[in-house]
Amino acid sequence: MSFKSIVLLIAGLALTGCAAPNFTAKVTVPANFTEPSRFTRIAVLPFDGKQGADMATEVEGMLAAITLNDKQHFELIDRQSLSKVMDEMKFGQSGLVDAKTAAKIGKMVGANGIYTGKISEYTHNDSRYSEKRYKDKREYTVSCTKRQGHISFTPKLVEVSSGKIIYANNIKGTKVDHNCSDSESSLDSVEEIMRGAKADVLSQMRKDVAPFVENVVISVVTTDEGLGSNPALEAKLESSIAFAKLNRMERACELWDELIEAAPSAPAAIHNKGLCFETSGRLAEALQLYKKSEKLIQPPTGGIMENLKVHPSKTIAKSIDRVNEAIKRQNKLKTQQASK
Repeated sequence: MSFKSIVLLIAGLALTGCAAPNFTAKVTVPANFTEPSRFTRIAVLPFDGKQGADMATEVEGMLAAITLNDKQHFELIDRQSLSKVMDEMKFGQSGLVDAKTAAKIGKMVGANGIYTGKISEYTHNDSRYSEKRYKDKREYTVSCTKRQGHISFTPKLVEVSSGKIIYANNIKGTKVDHNCSDSESSLDSVEEIMRGAKADVLSQMRKDVAPFVENVVISVVTTDEGLGSNPALEAKLESSIAFAKLNRMERACELWDELIEAAPSAPAAIHNKGLCFETSGRLAEALQLYKKSEKLIQPPTGGIMENLKVHPSKTIAKSIDRVNEAIKRQNKLKTQQASK
């Protein structure tokens, strides 16, 4: 093969794509902290500090919106009942409540966990600067504004039965916008900036208190090894991959089951079935299939054309590493929970 032919072939492979097909899957990830998700009947007291009552309302709404397995995870004590108890105990809406008092309030409203805390920063500021522009071979300067919003708050979860603080985290949120005098768009208002900073801290707290779903890019294996040069099985593999790329995992998993039944030693079907387990949180079963497919796959030969591609063994190795990390994270959380 001539050098020119090799160059053209490489270019063609680059255009058609040699990497393993990817798709985005939604994966359930454990919360950053173990304890908060265990306390599902909760109340939220006003936070101490600037905008404390408003922040408590935002936190309440965030917690109420959390669903796991299509069910609302937290049951929140309604604010009217909470306010009535606080009035009876002669507490205002300042948020100045210690853990023991919070636990007492929690018992009176029937909660097993109660959130309190403090906002230590709720600020915004503008700063001026300039940028250079070039037009018609002429340099000139425009004035610009940078607007920032900052929120720092520490939510705490008190266990009602013991009065102990079982979760606390200092969370900081920021929102920034820039605008110059020649910009077509306008600078975000102070309200928009602070709303963005608030969304930032709420998003961080959301990941602290309950399992959450995130998008993960994962790869399927496409090799026809183990299919016995059977056109029907090869077509079914291609079809399953197409469904996966469309995020129709239920149908893709059905086809991979059929392929494994027809060709039990097909590494692509076995690996890809592991993706079904991984994306549904069944990590140990996913790892078992990934390791099985790794044993079945033919090792790379090291040829020049093979080096241009992502060999299936590399895709499988990434899957194994990814799931091992996920299992470690889950085991760490279980250990933390068991030690309490």
